[in-house]
Amino acid sequence: MTASGELEVLFLPRYQPLGSSSRLRCYQYLPGLETCGIRGRVVPLLSDEYVKSLYTGEARPYAGILAGYARRVREFVRARPVDLVWIERELLPWLPEWVERLAAGLLKAPYVLDLDDAVFHRYDLHRAPLVRALLGRKVDRLMERAAMVTVGNEYLGARAAAAGARCVEYLPTVVDAAKYQGPRTRRSEDVTVGWIGTPNTVGNLELVREALAAVST
Repeated sequence: MTASGELEVLFLPRYQPLGSSSRLRCYQYLPGLETCGIRGRVVPLLSDEYVKSLYTGEARPYAGILAGYARRVREFVRARPVDLVWIERELLPWLPEWVERLAAGLLKAPYVLDLDDAVFHRYDLHRAPLVRALLGRKVDRLMERAAMVTVGNEYLGARAAAAGARCVEYLPTVVDAAKYQGPRTRRSEDVTVGWIGTPNTVGNLELVREALAAVST
């Protein structure tokens, strides 16, 4: 805690603001948190260039990805004093849990783990047996050791509880309605549905195909 009594937090979102999950789970809350005496520094893992590559189909900026990992590692080694660490999903994707445990230990502060997606299935349902063996329980162990796990839905909450999380809080992903002012009068009876997924997740729309078809009729 600072001399003025403010809470010092290290925010570790997955993306820069162009990434929808980080924008809606982290960045949009920072101004409000600051007015409440909660401030800190933000160290994203992946750049806006990486997010753009997801949508354009261009080659992944691997140099930028490595730079993001290096930036995180430098932050851990420096271990500048903070009161709390906020982690979106995981610290270092695709690395074993013991590496993350070591990194979290260097920060010397309790951490909150935020999940808006079933990222644990990236590992425990992976087609490669080696990935399932090495990383299948990674996110569960992170949840078990967290001071708090914030989740976007009941499915994630149930997994956190099963993993042994000591505190689970539900925080649905929301948008600031004040930033999305529609027209004062409707020009037609058509309904427009917004979606913030990526080409990698567009297949999930198949789950709601019938519901969307019903709305459009």
